[in-house]
Amino acid sequence: MPRRCFMPVEHCPNLRRAAALSSPTCSRRSSAGWNADPFPSEHVHELRYYDRKRIHNLKYYTWVEQQGKTYEEIQAQWYDDDYWTGIQALADPIDRLIEEFNQLTGLG
Repeated sequence: MPRRCFMPVEHCPNLRRAAALSSPTCSRRSSAGWNADPFPSEHVHELRYYDRKRIHNLKYYTWVEQQGKTYEEIQAQWYDDDYWTGIQALADPIDRLIEEFNQLTGLG
């Protein structure tokens, strides 16, 4: 299953491809008809800095109080530029562990 990409469109090949597919010059046919947008945006809101910060602050309850993470880790998510790229670097090792687990349990 492909991973969801949360990068800006200019850095993400999946989003660049989706943007190309939804362009007015695209002639690809989908089940919805010609030039159907694969990622409809009528329910998408581009967040400004304070919008993103407000959503970030809502994580306190789920991260600290429910999952036992530290407040410092939440702050690192916002202020440490390398925090998320470090998490992304773990994707392949985590995928391997999931595949190994699935093999052990008969799911894979």
